[in-house]
Amino acid sequence: MYDEPEITLKGWIFKRHPDNFIFYQSRREGSWFNATIYRHAPITNITNSTGLFPKSSIGFGLESEDWFRQYRDSKFCLVVRGDNPMTHSHWRAIRNGCIPVIASDSLPIYSPLFKSTLNVLDYAIFVGESELVENPEGALLKLTTMSVTDIETKIRHLDFAQRVIFTDHPNSLFVPAFLREATKATEVKLQRR
Repeated sequence: MYDEPEITLKGWIFKRHPDNFIFYQSRREGSWFNATIYRHAPITNITNSTGLFPKSSIGFGLESEDWFRQYRDSKFCLVVRGDNPMTHSHWRAIRNGCIPVIASDSLPIYSPLFKSTLNVLDYAIFVGESELVENPEGALLKLTTMSVTDIETKIRHLDFAQRVIFTDHPNSLFVPAFLREATKATEVKLQRR
């Protein structure tokens, strides 16, 4: 959708007062494989009828300058599965130092990133796909109950994930992580013989 920005180090923990609780923007067009209901649910079903939902950037697209600014200035970034279990917003959330809130029931099984090196549960939070459709406001409001310690732990793991995934990180671990993944895959293949 947009060119990727420079990597944001250390996440929102170093932002004094992030503008947004959650960032989530999607396209109006439909997605394949039944993903549209998941992608549109947060936009169409969060009514804030209780007045408890914190200020967020949730909607159908922004101009690129606003998109980048609001993405970077959000505590959590909603990552809803696309046409397959993975989505580009997962990578973008990590890159922008925004804690991913993932709605993709199959992602840990079919699309883990560097599965021998990273555990997605360390740096992200999962929301069930059906919970997102049935009660997105309630599902996302649970994030307000996270302790500062839990959030700081997610940020530390998010920082490590940035180092593993992105080659342009100043302290990138991409090459050793890639070699580790290749070695593990080769070992598994040899064990099956």
